[in-house]
Amino acid sequence: MKTIVYLIEQPLSFWNYNRFGIQIWQDRGWNVEVWDLTQLLNNHVFEDFINSGKEIQTFSGYFPIATEQQLANKYQSIRNGTYYLDATGNDRPHARIKKRLAVLGVIRIMSYLGYSPPPIYSGGRTSDKLVDRIVFRLGLLLKVGPVNAILWVINRVRAKLASLSFKPGVIVVSGEKSIPNNVGSASIVCAHNLDYDLFLKLNGASSLFELIQKPYAVFLDQDVCFHSDFLFKFEEPPVKPEDYFPRLCSVLRDVSDSLGYSICVAGHPRTARSKKYIDYFDGIRVEYGVTAELVKNSSVVICHNSTAIQLAVLFKKPLIFISHEKLNKLDMGKHIPVMAKELGKSVIYYDNDTSNVDWLGELKINNKKYTEYKRKYIKMDDTPEKQSWDIVIDHLEQSNE
Repeated sequence: MKTIVYLIEQPLSFWNYNRFGIQIWQDRGWNVEVWDLTQLLNNHVFEDFINSGKEIQTFSGYFPIATEQQLANKYQSIRNGTYYLDATGNDRPHARIKKRLAVLGVIRIMSYLGYSPPPIYSGGRTSDKLVDRIVFRLGLLLKVGPVNAILWVINRVRAKLASLSFKPGVIVVSGEKSIPNNVGSASIVCAHNLDYDLFLKLNGASSLFELIQKPYAVFLDQDVCFHSDFLFKFEEPPVKPEDYFPRLCSVLRDVSDSLGYSICVAGHPRTARSKKYIDYFDGIRVEYGVTAELVKNSSVVICHNSTAIQLAVLFKKPLIFISHEKLNKLDMGKHIPVMAKELGKSVIYYDNDTSNVDWLGELKINNKKYTEYKRKYIKMDDTPEKQSWDIVIDHLEQSNE
């Protein structure tokens, strides 16, 4: 039996179980294993996951690895022709594991199915892009201080050198911009961004989703104040709830009142703080696990820079990009205008007075920009209209015939 191993460093949630297409692989006759390295590499993340009340999505192929001996046992179980899908970093502890897998002949699959526009806008002259990239990197290094900056550079160099010993054999891409510059000898699989799977399931289907009275506007929550990425990086969230939520709720109600729409929030799928969120949003309705359905049936989507923006593009929904001076402490604050520009929109900064904003005018859609965005970041024109993991499996099975 063919085997695919998912290498992860955060506990397997129900959300990722579905995003990884684990059931699809199993239905196609593959042996699926998830090597959860969280306890071995990021035990503080594991403890927070458990203490916050989240549940690990276990199945017969789920293997939590907390010790070096458990890892060694998994190495010994590897069969010929095994692939692994890499969802980890490239620094020293990760590189050690990947080097070992390369020695054992396991083929590395790199996925770019969650790709979105990078923080530095890709338009303009080559010289402009280079300057922007240098300025952006220098800004990051200055923010962390000289000692941490030196360590960051050293780790980046080490990771780059280490990655030469475990190059991918298969690269899975979505839109045109997701194709890496140097693919080497790897085979390229043209699939699509993972939210396109949700679009395929919902597009054309009759809707039974009547949780929210129409017409309504939906805000795409990004768990700004509590996101697990901060814990993962040992960072304090730079934006406090008391600085973020009150003004956000105010501008959401401005949109609602001006357009005559009801308002709701698509809660971030990975948050463990749903009860707190209901309080933070001050009575605005929050729904979890139905982001695609909320976007499909909405009249307008309000957002910062969420990857779920692509659902609005696919369902051809108007987008309103909002930001706040406080968000400039985050990389997302610099990324919001990038996303907006790609879709022919401007950003509304709600730390300023928004009483004169033409919210009705914000409902205009630039259809040309939407079409370009889909091709560049979601799905190329001629890729199959099927689930992304089915496309990957088709390629692997055909290449082994």
